[in-house]
Amino acid sequence: MEIKLKEKVDKYLTLMEMNEIKLEKAKQAVLEEKQKKHNLDVISWNDRFENVERRAKMDEYKRHKILEKIENANERGEKIKYLHSQPWC
Repeated sequence: MEIKLKEKVDKYLTLMEMNEIKLEKAKQAVLEEKQKKHNLDVISWNDRFENVERRAKMDEYKRHKILEKIENANERGEKIKYLHSQPWC
């Protein structure tokens, strides 16, 4: 009788250990999934930030090119004015 009780207790303890191991694995899986999501969120945020910076640089470059065109047009206009103001024209 005592042997059966001992076997039942051992089975129960083994079952408890297995359940604890399963629970720990499940907790670890949840933590890993949360970490993956966090990492993806960080990557996504960095991508958005880099896009904003890249767009700002592109806008600045376009603004600079437009200003160059305006300055070149103004210089051409001034040269034409100067040439037409000369008496030999």
